[in-house]
Amino acid sequence: MTEKTPPSPDLPPSRAIGARLAAHRDRLCLTNAELAVYLGASRQAVRHWLTDARQPSGLLVRLLDVLDIVHTLAPAIGAQLVEDCHD
Repeated sequence: MTEKTPPSPDLPPSRAIGARLAAHRDRLCLTNAELAVYLGASRQAVRHWLTDARQPSGLLVRLLDVLDIVHTLAPAIGAQLVEDCHD
């Protein structure tokens, strides 16, 4: 019999996917439609993720993890990888 993986604990509100995704969207000055194209997802999927109605794939969550880490620990490298429209 295969063991089931326990469900992931809920993320604290400050680490909610929607808030993190919105922060990156805003830093890049993208609309929700542009963000959907950028991520290769539907506008509806992006809307659900932004409101935390649904969770994105593990791959997108990992991408957000990497972007958060780079933005926090190495902003100069992050600026080279992703242009900040507010600069």
